[in-house]
Amino acid sequence: MEIREYLEGTYSCSEYRKDVQFFNGKRACTCHHIREDALKELTLESMRQVLHFARSHENQFVKLVMDNSLSEQKQTLATHRKTLVKHKYRIYELDKLFERLYEDNVIGKIDDERYEKMSAKYNQEQKDLKNAVAVLESELTKQEEQGANVDKFLALVRKYTDIQELTPTIVNEFIDRIIVYEPENKRKNRRQRVEIIFNGIGIVELPQQQIQAET
Repeated sequence: MEIREYLEGTYSCSEYRKDVQFFNGKRACTCHHIREDALKELTLESMRQVLHFARSHENQFVKLVMDNSLSEQKQTLATHRKTLVKHKYRIYELDKLFERLYEDNVIGKIDDERYEKMSAKYNQEQKDLKNAVAVLESELTKQEEQGANVDKFLALVRKYTDIQELTPTIVNEFIDRIIVYEPENKRKNRRQRVEIIFNGIGIVELPQQQIQAET
């Protein structure tokens, strides 16, 4: 489940409650939940560790975030760029097809009914491609501005010397969303993975030795 709002109440998976979320006859997600106090405590502790590391080791923090970003996004960026070139070339082809179609209609090579049908088809394809191009270009811009995002995050970190409690302002400034996974063990030794996605920089995996040294 994903949590996007301020941490209030007891949380159960929102995807499970959507009756339309089925896959091969089964729900897309399970009815798992997490206690509010446990989630708040975990989020606060994780944020304090990340902020302390960012303040104390700025250069290392920047490299860590950029390395994580590059490893995760390198393949995605290449795929996006390849798809973008393909879409733009198809848009160019459709412009030429429109011109040829119009000329064929004018000289009577194809009738008006056929012209209207094919024109509508080409027009819809071009419209869909242009929308897809806009989305891809936006994603590429976001990914290529990762360095600026890290700088913004560090500037935000400097505003807070120590976070004692979570507030709506702090959560909204730092956190994009929180993903809570289904527990690995339902009864004994119950473990539940939680991922905090920070605004602009995604998930931050701190060096384990650093966490142990500072706890």
